[in-house]
Amino acid sequence: MEPKIDAFERNETSIVSPSLSGGILKLRTLIIVSLFSSLSLLLMYTIEFPLIPAFPVLKYDPGDIPALIAGFSINTSAGIYVLLLKNFLYLLSGKGLTTLAIGPLMNLAAGSIMVFVSTKIYFLKPCKKYAIAGLVAGTISMALFMLPANYLLLRVLPFILPQLGKVLSMDRALIFLFTGTLPFNILKGAITSVFTFFLYKKISNFIKK
Repeated sequence: MEPKIDAFERNETSIVSPSLSGGILKLRTLIIVSLFSSLSLLLMYTIEFPLIPAFPVLKYDPGDIPALIAGFSINTSAGIYVLLLKNFLYLLSGKGLTTLAIGPLMNLAAGSIMVFVSTKIYFLKPCKKYAIAGLVAGTISMALFMLPANYLLLRVLPFILPQLGKVLSMDRALIFLFTGTLPFNILKGAITSVFTFFLYKKISNFIKK
């Protein structure tokens, strides 16, 4: 009986069969990224709910999970490409344009930070412990990065939408950042990490075959 190998344990040839040529490998990666981008967009459309009742505008969707799984399975770039394609398709649908593309851009920024940090740490030593460490660090990095990003956004928005400046003072903006945005991104990262961890173990073999 062969010993059971953990899904997070990998070596240089564990992504796909080493018999595949470079061209086929690139095609396979492109197909996986395309499929995961479509799945990510579908999740973004069908599952969305507020995490903090006091701030219903901050809604969670599991669209970053496929990007993280692609990042762990293939490489960091693949995960970020999933996010890029997902948000591009979202803009093409017309929904993202209703908010001047701000929503998709912020989603891309937050997701890319998490994918980048999580996968870079994981690939230092691909194993379960480094995957967990990467997801924790990715969540923290995303939450901290989005604080100044959202602060700059709130400073610029009143110039784009003057009516917003009448109701959004800087005191209210800071309260929103530290009692809304910060805990939201921590919760978002934690939920995404848990689902990514367990789903990756279920489907990683399918991706690597």
